[in-house]
Amino acid sequence: AIDLSAYSDGQSVLSMVEGPDGSVWVGTHSDGVLQWQDGAIVQQYNRHTGLLANEVRAIAVTPQGGLWVGTGHGLNYVDGNGVRSFTSEDGLPTPFVMGLYLHDDGRLFIGTGGGVVIRSPHGDITPVDISNLDDAEYAFGFAPDPAADLLWMSTDRGLVAYDLTTGGLTMLGRDAGLPVDKVFQAVIDQDRHLWLSSNRGILRFRREQIEAYLAGQREQVDYELFGESDGMQSAQTNGGSMQAATLVQDGTVWFATSKGASRVNPAELKRFSANTPPVVIEGFKVNGSALPLHTEKDIAPGADRIEIQFAGLGFVMPERIQYRTRLKGFDNSWVDRGSNTIAEYTNLPPGDYLFMVSASYPGGAWGEQNASFRFTIAPYFWQQTGFWIVVLLTVIAMVIVAHRWRMKSLRQRAEELSTKVAEQTYTLKQQADNLRKVDEERSALLLEIKRQAAEFEQQARSDKLTGLANRRAFDESLHRECARSKRRNLPLCLALLDIDHFKQINDTFNHSIGDKVLKLVADAISQHCREEDLVARWGGEEFAILLPNCGNQAAHDICERIRQAVSETDCSAIAPDISLTISIGVTAYHSDDTFDKLISRADKALYAAKEAGRNRLNQI
Repeated sequence: AIDLSAYSDGQSVLSMVEGPDGSVWVGTHSDGVLQWQDGAIVQQYNRHTGLLANEVRAIAVTPQGGLWVGTGHGLNYVDGNGVRSFTSEDGLPTPFVMGLYLHDDGRLFIGTGGGVVIRSPHGDITPVDISNLDDAEYAFGFAPDPAADLLWMSTDRGLVAYDLTTGGLTMLGRDAGLPVDKVFQAVIDQDRHLWLSSNRGILRFRREQIEAYLAGQREQVDYELFGESDGMQSAQTNGGSMQAATLVQDGTVWFATSKGASRVNPAELKRFSANTPPVVIEGFKVNGSALPLHTEKDIAPGADRIEIQFAGLGFVMPERIQYRTRLKGFDNSWVDRGSNTIAEYTNLPPGDYLFMVSASYPGGAWGEQNASFRFTIAPYFWQQTGFWIVVLLTVIAMVIVAHRWRMKSLRQRAEELSTKVAEQTYTLKQQADNLRKVDEERSALLLEIKRQAAEFEQQARSDKLTGLANRRAFDESLHRECARSKRRNLPLCLALLDIDHFKQINDTFNHSIGDKVLKLVADAISQHCREEDLVARWGGEEFAILLPNCGNQAAHDICERIRQAVSETDCSAIAPDISLTISIGVTAYHSDDTFDKLISRADKALYAAKEAGRNRLNQI
C-alpha cells in the first residue's frame, strides 16, 4: 500500500503509472500528482508548483523521465527544465484531459472531453476527428494493440479503432452490436481478446470476430457480458480516469468498480468453456396447456402455439449456459437461443417433427449428445390431399360453365354495341370540340398557376422581415458554390455575422425596435457587398455572406467595411442610445471541406471574435 496521508487530505486517487526507474506516479483528485519510491513520497506537483489544476486524471511517463500530466484545466509537461502548460490555445479541443497514451515513436495521444488530438515529438498538434463517428465526443482512455498496429480509443459512443500507420478510424458501437454507448477502458489480454469496462458490466469480444469486423467480413460482433451474477460485487465498471482497467503480468485483467476491484482470469474461463453440459427437455405445451412427455407425441389439429422447455445440467454459472435448437421439418439449420431455455413455434403446418437441443458454455464446443423429442401435428380435413382434389375438380367444372355463359353474354353485348356505335360517334365528335375548348382554357390556367407558383417560390426563399435570402436559399447556394469552387479551383469564402448584445436591445426596448435594428443591419450589409455575393439572414440576429471568387484578403476587406458601416449606423430615428456593433467570423473553403465542416469553422471564427471582445473580425 502507498501511504499518502502526509500529502493528501484523503481525496480519491484518479490515476497511477509506473516510471522507468520503478517509482509510481499517483494522480489525485485535489492534491496534484505524487511520486512514490522506496516506500516514501519523494516529489509532489500541484498548482503551487506549476500544474494547471490539482485534479489529475491521466499520467504518461517518457523514457527520458519526463512526465505528462492531464488535469481538469489542461495538460502539463514536467522535466528538469520545469513545468510547461498546454491548453485550448495550444490546440487542445477542451482543457479537460481524461486519457493519455505515449507511443513508441514519441507521439502523444491526448483524450479530452471534446475529442482526441495527437502531439508529435516536434510539438505539432493534429486533431483526430471522432465526432463523425456517431457524434463521439469524450475520449476516456487508450489501449494499444501492437500486433495489429492499432490503438483502441474508449469514447462515449463506443470503441474506436485507430490505425497507427494510416490514421484510419473504425467505430465499434451500437450498430456493430455493442450493448452500451459509453466504454471507459479497453484491455487486450494475452490471447488478444478485447475486454471493455462499462456501466453495465464487463464485456469480452473475441479476437477472431474483431478482426473479421475490421476487415469488413462481419456487420456485427458477438459479446459476453459479465456482471453481478458472475461474482462481481458491482457491474458498474465505469471508472472515468486512468486506469479503469489493466492487464497484469499473470494474465489476469483487473477492473475498477463502484464496490472495489474485480479480477478476471481469462485462462480459467478458457478451461471452464471446454466442458460441455448435458441438456434435458423439461416441458411441452400446446396452446398453453402442458402435455406429458413421451418418446413421440401426436397432436390434434389446431396447435397454434407450441412451447418446448429445456435446461442444461450445469452447476457452475448455469445462467451462462448457451443453447441452440433445431426443429427438423421446419428449421434448415441450428438456431442460436443464447441463454433462453424456451423455444416457441406458432402456426406450424401439419407433419412430423423432430426437436433437438444442445448446450455449451460461452466460447466452448456444442455438446455431441443432443436432447430430442418427436411429435406429429395432425391436419384438419381441409388440409388433406383428397379434400383439395375434390375442390379442384369442382372449380374446373364451375370454370367451364362460367366460360360458356360468358361467351353467350359477349355475343349479345357485341350486337348491342354495334347498334350504339353510330349514335355515339356523333356525340363523341361534339365532345371532342368541347374538349379542345376546355384544353385551351386549361392551358391558360396552367400558365397563371405557374406564374403564381414562381412568386410563392421566391417568397419561400426570402426572409420576410429583411427581404434577404433565408436559410433554405442560402444552404442551396452554399452547396452549389462549394461544388463549383472545388470543380474549377476557384476561391470561396464564408462569413457569419452576429449583432452584439441584440438580446439587450430587445429587453431594453421591445421586439419592434429589434426588428428595425435587424433591417438597418441587413441594409448596411447589402450596401457594402458585391453584386455576386449572397447575403442571407442565418437566424435570429445572425447573418451569413457567401463570397464566391473571393480570396482571404478580399473577404477580410469586404467584411471589415461592413463592420465599420454597422458601427457608424445612426439609430436615433428608431430609438435613443442604441449603438450597433457586429462580430464577424470569416473562413475560406478548402477542397477537402464538407458543408458542415466549412460552416463549423466559420462559426468557430465568429465565436472567437465574440470571446475576444466583440465588434471585431476574426478570420480562420
